[in-house]
Amino acid sequence: MVTSSNPASKVRAMLRSAIEVQNKKVDPSCTECTDIPAVRAVILYPNLGTPLIVPPGEKKLNIFIAAEAKSKELFLVRKTTPNDFPSPAFLGYMYVDKHLRIYPISEKKPKEDTKEGRLWNDGRVCSSAFEHVKVWCVGRMRGGVIKDIDGNIVANIRQGTLDQYNGIRPAHPDTKDPLSENPGLAWIYQVQIDLDNIPHKPGPGEQATLAWMVSMPQAYKKQKALTGLSDWEYQDKLIYDFLEAQKKSPQHAHFPDLYEFDLSKNAIPIKLPAQTKTISHRLKAWHPISIGTRKKLSIGHLSDVHINSRHYALAKSTTQVIEGNSATLGPKLDISFAALKSLFDEMKKAGADVLFITGDLLDFNRNIDPNQVGASVADQWTKFNVAKNIRDASLYKRGIDDMLMFSLLRYSYKVLKMPVFVTTGNHEAYDVPYGISPRKNTKVATTGVAEMMNILKGPHGDRQPDTKVELNSSMWDLVKAGVGALYKNSDINSYTHGKANEGVPADHNLTVYEACLMYGPSYAQALTSQNFTTANYDWFFTLFTPLADYVIDYKQQVLIGLDWGSAENYINLQSFTDGKDDQGIGILPRAVESISAGQKSLLESAFRIKQNPGGSKLLFSHFTFINFNMGVPLRKNNKINVVKHKVAQFNDYNVGTCEKEQKWLFEKCVNININYHFSGHSHRSAVYKVSRKGKEEKRYIVPMRGPAAEVVSDFRSVSGFDPLIEPNHPDNAAGINNITRLIVSSCGGPIGVQNYDNELYAFNMQVPSGTLLNEDATPPIKVVKADVSKAAFTKPRLCVALDYLWVIWEMSDQKQGEEPIQFHNPRQIQAKPPSGSLPDSFAVRLGAKINALDCIAEINFWVYIDTGSIGWNKISMKLDKKMPDIWAGRNYQYALIFDGNGKARLDEMLSKISRKDKPMMFCEVGLKAAHGVAVKHYNWEDKWIFPVSIVKSAASHWMIARRRGQSGEIPDWKMLNKMYPGKYPKDSDVTSNK
Repeated sequence: MVTSSNPASKVRAMLRSAIEVQNKKVDPSCTECTDIPAVRAVILYPNLGTPLIVPPGEKKLNIFIAAEAKSKELFLVRKTTPNDFPSPAFLGYMYVDKHLRIYPISEKKPKEDTKEGRLWNDGRVCSSAFEHVKVWCVGRMRGGVIKDIDGNIVANIRQGTLDQYNGIRPAHPDTKDPLSENPGLAWIYQVQIDLDNIPHKPGPGEQATLAWMVSMPQAYKKQKALTGLSDWEYQDKLIYDFLEAQKKSPQHAHFPDLYEFDLSKNAIPIKLPAQTKTISHRLKAWHPISIGTRKKLSIGHLSDVHINSRHYALAKSTTQVIEGNSATLGPKLDISFAALKSLFDEMKKAGADVLFITGDLLDFNRNIDPNQVGASVADQWTKFNVAKNIRDASLYKRGIDDMLMFSLLRYSYKVLKMPVFVTTGNHEAYDVPYGISPRKNTKVATTGVAEMMNILKGPHGDRQPDTKVELNSSMWDLVKAGVGALYKNSDINSYTHGKANEGVPADHNLTVYEACLMYGPSYAQALTSQNFTTANYDWFFTLFTPLADYVIDYKQQVLIGLDWGSAENYINLQSFTDGKDDQGIGILPRAVESISAGQKSLLESAFRIKQNPGGSKLLFSHFTFINFNMGVPLRKNNKINVVKHKVAQFNDYNVGTCEKEQKWLFEKCVNININYHFSGHSHRSAVYKVSRKGKEEKRYIVPMRGPAAEVVSDFRSVSGFDPLIEPNHPDNAAGINNITRLIVSSCGGPIGVQNYDNELYAFNMQVPSGTLLNEDATPPIKVVKADVSKAAFTKPRLCVALDYLWVIWEMSDQKQGEEPIQFHNPRQIQAKPPSGSLPDSFAVRLGAKINALDCIAEINFWVYIDTGSIGWNKISMKLDKKMPDIWAGRNYQYALIFDGNGKARLDEMLSKISRKDKPMMFCEVGLKAAHGVAVKHYNWEDKWIFPVSIVKSAASHWMIARRRGQSGEIPDWKMLNKMYPGKYPKDSDVTSNK
């Protein structure tokens, strides 16, 4: 922009031009009485999830807005062909002065605040704005890249996000009031303001928010939720219209009360927090700005926080594995949002200046409203039946989990003074809930096929094939003969051995049995195998940030956030069959569209940003670069194949990665232009490194289709460590600039997992945690955990980890590892054993893993036999390491001896049942602190309780064992109802979809 020594005359000249353009019949010489029309615009940057942090010494505040089409003329932008950008917006400063405001982060002041000259408060002359504001048009509002005035790519916007913003319809249309319309966004502008001269600038460490204020339409002023407002942000109007439409949509049935949850009163919210239903707490746009005080920010990283309001309903559960004789399960459940709130507080205490959350902010979009779930088991089991209730708008609603995250971000800015950046994961697109131990049954498989054919009625629930759908005859033959019949006649609640995700109960800090007991007989439900719905990202891009990818230039640090993309690959058929993929068919989802061409261009632009010596570039994404499969111990060194053609070689060392530009990533990003990469996705904490050079090998790939191809493979070694277990590892040192530290953080809400040295296979459970990077500290990388003293349910339960030894062994058809615990009757090996009564003791054989932990303190049994006796009968036992001679050399650890009259009591009970009867029986294992550097963090006070069977062998010997399959991991629903009909309902009553 051309400067002038006479600002007033320049203003008059520009006003004259503007008025000619606008065809306004006003005396251009009278600047004090000249009014200018309003321009509706959205602030693209900063936003709640992409704050603006000004580095020390910076003198300019740069923001980006998207404005309606008429802004080009009103701002006096004369050239708008692609080669003309950036094009000066000569009168843009006047509209900035008219509309832009700076408020404290706590509250916007919406009354009568859109008249010209109000930012500097110097009247309509706008002389201060003329001196201190510059505006350029930097491009059309299109999906794709956003460049600044220097040609740097600062962000990418999805085309779907643009379509969404421009497709929002007014909630209260009024043909007589143009302000009620949403005109669409056409042009992007960069606004640059002299920081030293901006009014209401926040002080160091303080938070403020920007706002682009406009007048409120008359029809909106009449709404009860907006009482008392005369002006608001145009972006607030779009948010209001978007959410009102979501509330009315049967597809979404949005949570109706659009206010923040109050997080100021409870350090750990163990119940769904109350809402503050005031104007200032209404969901709206926020554009945080702050002045940095450090040359390099200390950055906290969280990922996979999986907020899930269903936890608040589950936590009400009064279920007990041994009714009346074991702990109530509700308080044992890990509440992910409560753990996340604790982590925010702990990150601030640990010194984090900012937080970065890389996706999976929630589990799924529609979720149960915990306020609508009662305290009784019957009510809980009935309402957890997703197939029956998903279309009940009073029960399953969209937005609760998004709003909890929104409220937590607001808490972070207002209370902790800690800005937060967010990127997308794959779960933000997930549509509907699944059960707490979802299974791979016929219903799920045929649902996926039927959905791909578009032959199901309705969007959710237990749907039937729509015979009106037009398919070719051969396809209908398939549907009628196979898919349609299978779908129609299958039971979504039926037990199957195959688990869609065996780790879901462990995420909750529960055994599979405990989780199913809390959730009820619909535990297995998975309504769809196609749960990823791209349109569900609309909430994220409307209320958190419209930016998909972005670059934050903080001078000595460049922060780069990458989008997951609008698709995922989780059933890996195409890549698996062409010889380029070693991960198998069922995989941790990969980001299909990343690294996209737009992301690659953004990264290349970021790499060109010049920094002083010691500067660093930090990359953030949900998907990983390097990530060991859970079966691979972290201490094992491995190698990854960087294939030198367009498709990557996927193996056990890059699980959950992106599918595009793998070769470019390792040649141009890792160990070259990126100092740190932060990701999550796997729920497993590690810091990896990759060798700079590899060993090239030639080989042939023979795909299922097409000719064989010679591929030159670049094998590079990879290694990793856990900074929690090895904080002083050599790779955790400051000043390592030639090796990229690839940081994968654990869960920021659910219970995480680890496999350090194969100590518990894939389920060495971890406290919810994140990673803190302080580049000036030694060591620079630190793990920050939730405060288990304030949230006991975040402390992993040893009983769950031990139970998963059995789950893994049993799921592998007894091929992986050993059965964790076995009981043997000595009469099995006696030459002439007596028959009939029980032996005096059983021998206990522990698997190698559990034996190495040295954590067994006691073992007892509980028996319930329906012979007229009331309640449970405890059979006390004593453990003795001194084994009888008969067991010598047979690798048993303990003799399990009946204590007191336990043998006689059990003998008496067993004598009253027939051979066909199956008494309900549990093994109760008391624990002690586990032995080993990687397992010292467990809660061992809770007892490990699991179902066992006591049966007579063919030789009439009593045998005790945990059965395989359903009876070993799922409650006996009919028996529970028979024993406690007042508490546990019939399973058919709660699983019925009628």
